Amino acid sequence: MKVWMSHRTKQKNHFAVHMLSGLFGILALAFLLILGTAGLILLTDEYREAAAFILCLFITSVVIFLAFRLGRSQHRDATIFCRDDEDRLYVLDVRQWSRYRRGLTGSIQTFVEIEKNLEAIKNEVEKANIVPPGAVEILKVESIKEHPGSYSLVCWIRNSQEKTGKWTYHLVRGYEDEEELRYLLERKRTWNNAVELKESRNPVCIFLSLAALVIFGMLCLGSHPYFGILSQVLYFPCLGGAMFSLSSMIYFIIKYRRGE
Repeated sequence: MKVWMSHRTKQKNHFAVHMLSGLFGILALAFLLILGTAGLILLTDEYREAAAFILCLFITSVVIFLAFRLGRSQHRDATIFCRDDEDRLYVLDVRQWSRYRRGLTGSIQTFVEIEKNLEAIKNEVEKANIVPPGAVEILKVESIKEHPGSYSLVCWIRNSQEKTGKWTYHLVRGYEDEEELRYLLERKRTWNNAVELKESRNPVCIFLSLAALVIFGMLCLGSHPYFGILSQVLYFPCLGGAMFSLSSMIYFIIKYRRGE
């Protein structure tokens, strides 16, 4: 039995401590940035509105970036790959077997539960040398798309109830013997898949959604009471069209990045 875990999970599993320290660190940094922004705005007489807008965008971008990095780390530490003696490859996301709770105290309880489940799986695999309960078998890898620091895996899987389906997993870099795991995943891609792979329509859909967003955005500006170029009756329908176009563009961008 070969098992792939992240370095943190394999050596000393402090999943809850890592997640909570990262979460409170982001909150503390955001609080300090907000205080600094408020003080800077109070000291600024000119261009106060513009400075507040720019600093708000900066703080939001920093918080989103750090939260994204923390989420990727959580995904890697909670996802386990393993291969049995018959050369079958399995994957298990421990978060799916932990109860979701809301609020700060609920998040703490969820992190602690995930850590306990990880420890139990580690001990069971090391002692019994069996596939962890709840792991699904990767029958075939349809596509592998590389991103900075991670890979998107579109896989055909089979669960313990013998039900098959397609699912997308993310292989975030930081596993032990990662090159061997990537080699096994590449082996799951058949020659027929490589030949018959259809061209993705996502870039075209992204472009069309972006064009529609620009058109509806211009119509919104023209029909806004401030400009008064077009009839105000068009404003809210065009605003709805712009929101729909933006949602579609984000949807197709996510599909494109996931390799679907």
